[in-house]
Amino acid sequence: MKGASLTESIRPVRAQMDLDVGRLTVREAVQLVGFTVGLLFVATLGALLLWLAWPDYYEDWSGVRLVFASFAGSVVLFSGGMAVLVARLTIEDWKEYRLRLADWHAVAIEAYENNGGREVVKEMTVWDLTPSMTLHTLAVALACHRRAVQGTSAPWSVRELTGPIMLGGHRLGSVSKGAAEEFGRDLSTLGLIAGRGPGKAGHWSAQSEGEVIDLVVANWKRLGKATIEHDEQ
Repeated sequence: MKGASLTESIRPVRAQMDLDVGRLTVREAVQLVGFTVGLLFVATLGALLLWLAWPDYYEDWSGVRLVFASFAGSVVLFSGGMAVLVARLTIEDWKEYRLRLADWHAVAIEAYENNGGREVVKEMTVWDLTPSMTLHTLAVALACHRRAVQGTSAPWSVRELTGPIMLGGHRLGSVSKGAAEEFGRDLSTLGLIAGRGPGKAGHWSAQSEGEVIDLVVANWKRLGKATIEHDEQ
């Protein structure tokens, strides 16, 4: 008979998203700063070129001056606009990251306060039910009986028995695939399943839970396993 102790801790769950998604790394931030400085430098050169190309008097305008002034103005507008855009996106990214941290921090604080500042821990033991134990077999038989009453088809089948066994809303333990096969054979031997054979699932014969208990107790020796008195010891 194997058992496993499980510990359930009630605490704020981990975020279902990466809080660092979209956050700039140090390397990316340095690159963006360098890019912004470069754009501002180009905008400065454009402004200088525009200043040099701009005539002192209206009569001094010429085609060459107009081309240079237009080019310089375009450089200033494009480089300056890009520098402002990059700086704004960088600042917005940092603000969004700080807001994500603040929101999650608020959730964690709320959960902490709801638990009274304590971590709630629940401990329980889950046992593997084994066919060699009388009480385990009785528990499985009662669970099969209730499933049969509820209309479950062949609740003693390997597929139905494998996994957790519930009785009265409580989990009694788990049944492995190998144990499920043996439980099925034992229930038939105990007289709880009628008509079971090769290719035939049979049908549940017990009419009440009292009859289930009586058949298990009366016919346990048919299985050639430890007696009930031995189990209790």
